[in-house]
Amino acid sequence: MFFLVQGLYVLGRCQEKPDMRRRLWIGWLLTLVLMTLWASAVWAQDKSLLWQRYDVNLNVQVNSDLLMEEIQQIQFTSGTFRYGYAAIPLDRLERITDISVAEVINGQERRYVPNSSGEYGFQTTYNDNNLEINWYFPPTRDSTHTYILRYRVIGGLRFYEGGDQLWWKAIPPDHNFPIRASTITVTLPATFTADQLEIASYGPAATSTLNERGQIVFTSQNIPADQELEVRVQFPHGVVQGQPAAWQASFDRRQTWGPVLSVAFGALGIVILIGGPLALYLLWYSRGRDKPVGLVAEYVSEPPSDLPAPVVGVLVDERADVKDIIAGIVDLARRGALTMEEKTIEGFLGIGSGRDFVFHLVDQSKATRPYEQTLLRAVFGGRQERQLSDLRQKFYTSLPTLQKQLYDEVVREGFFPSSPEATRSRWQVLGIVGLFAGGGLAALLLALFGGFTMWAFCPGAALAVTALGLIVVGAGMPRRTDRGAEEAAKWLAFKRYLERLEKQADLQAVKDRFEEFLPYAVAFGIERRLINQFAAVDAPAPMWWGPVFVPTGGGMRPTAGGGVLRMPAGSGGGLPGPLAGEGGTPSLGDMSRGLGTSLSSMSAGLGAMLSSASSVLTSTPPSSSRGGGRGWSGGGGFGGGGGGGGSRGFG
Repeated sequence: MFFLVQGLYVLGRCQEKPDMRRRLWIGWLLTLVLMTLWASAVWAQDKSLLWQRYDVNLNVQVNSDLLMEEIQQIQFTSGTFRYGYAAIPLDRLERITDISVAEVINGQERRYVPNSSGEYGFQTTYNDNNLEINWYFPPTRDSTHTYILRYRVIGGLRFYEGGDQLWWKAIPPDHNFPIRASTITVTLPATFTADQLEIASYGPAATSTLNERGQIVFTSQNIPADQELEVRVQFPHGVVQGQPAAWQASFDRRQTWGPVLSVAFGALGIVILIGGPLALYLLWYSRGRDKPVGLVAEYVSEPPSDLPAPVVGVLVDERADVKDIIAGIVDLARRGALTMEEKTIEGFLGIGSGRDFVFHLVDQSKATRPYEQTLLRAVFGGRQERQLSDLRQKFYTSLPTLQKQLYDEVVREGFFPSSPEATRSRWQVLGIVGLFAGGGLAALLLALFGGFTMWAFCPGAALAVTALGLIVVGAGMPRRTDRGAEEAAKWLAFKRYLERLEKQADLQAVKDRFEEFLPYAVAFGIERRLINQFAAVDAPAPMWWGPVFVPTGGGMRPTAGGGVLRMPAGSGGGLPGPLAGEGGTPSLGDMSRGLGTSLSSMSAGLGAMLSSASSVLTSTPPSSSRGGGRGWSGGGGFGGGGGGGGSRGFG
């Protein structure tokens, strides 16, 4: 009550705020639903009972009908109960008739009224191939009651030349409280000796005896919740009248063919599961593996050819990815098409400061290959300079074109017979088709043969696993030409040289080649190692990193962008102030000292630029759509051999 009054007070204060009022209503509604569910769960958990006895009498008639009597002595231990229920499966019988419910009150049976939902009434319904019986009684708690359920089963007996069988789940598999004791009595239409009978039980431990009246009596103690007890009795054929029911023929077929089909489907699945990977290996070996090349040096200290770094990257790993595109930017900078500089972003009182990187377009004519021209257009977009951060969530639109052009380059160079990406996609699409085909085959075989064996899905599942393998193997199916394989081997030798540069060469002797090696290191993914190695020997910084020098009529001086220096007229083309060497012309050492851009001083910035570029160039706009998850729900299974069973309970 307190919460209700408080809620009304808050709602009254929000009359002029419709949005807040709506949110409060939703919140109160959700709270009410959650409290209701919680109360229901607590109520359900507080109800408990115990079957003191669960006795079943099965009487086999001469006409093959089964007269069933279930006597349930219930001790209600906590909570209030108002009804009982039984659900009897109909899959192993023809029909059930003559249903009655009674309760023992003061030693006398009180029959319940059929087709009534009132107290001492019962109703029967058919649902999902089950006969459901619900009986109703006055509210009951903390007491013991005995209920008797009777019915006639028609078509529940099994007929065989070697002997007819009663096979019945006397204690159902679904009873959510334990049973202290149970006696199951089978009465046959004639008296037989023990050697004329076959007797068995399945489930909890039970003893069986043949009494002097010719009845078979099964007894069991302390049956846990949700454990079934099946009884099975075979007696001489011809004593009862009747013919096998339609369900028996289906059951017998399953019993006959089930083991055979289980072995067949299991063996076929194993053959596919073993043969599939072997076939995939042979496929790769014959159609995806490069032909062996001749002897190639383990290390090559010079680039094997003048192949641009991005093309080398695609040749070596068969993929055009973002590191190849970054290598293309660095390669264009090395060849004089653009320059780069680091830009510090000052924050307020030092808070929020950071760095960005600026690209300056110098000579667009240096871009001679299609992917290089596309790359400059994507970076600059018709401008003369562009900050790296400006490319965030924009550059990604150019990636597919750049990748296709790089694949076209390796095909044009004769390294691959067709685009590696197209080859990969072709085989992986085939694998995806095989995956769906395997799943469909598994579902089809289960639909056709699931009644015989649960292993029917094995061939389809094995095919799906093989298809998954094809998706994986498809990544390695691009095959280089003989020329491509030989060229790739040489470039891999050069990569090994760069990876072990400090062991293979005198770094002091090759430190002037850092700028030449860097694009290839980026394409190989080892640029960090290369930068650190050359920074340790104080190698000169690349000429394209830092302030940009552009000649004017009289020299050079800085541009408004802050990165370009142009000399004033009359200075003889030299650099002013501390940047000038002897005679006004800067030397490389003077430039390095004056600008403070030796590799050791700028390696952190260069490394940060290369790392930032990878995330910036591949960034995409956040999706504006939202959705929830959906799932599939379902069930199924394979039952035991006996009829009857189902569930029993009280509520």
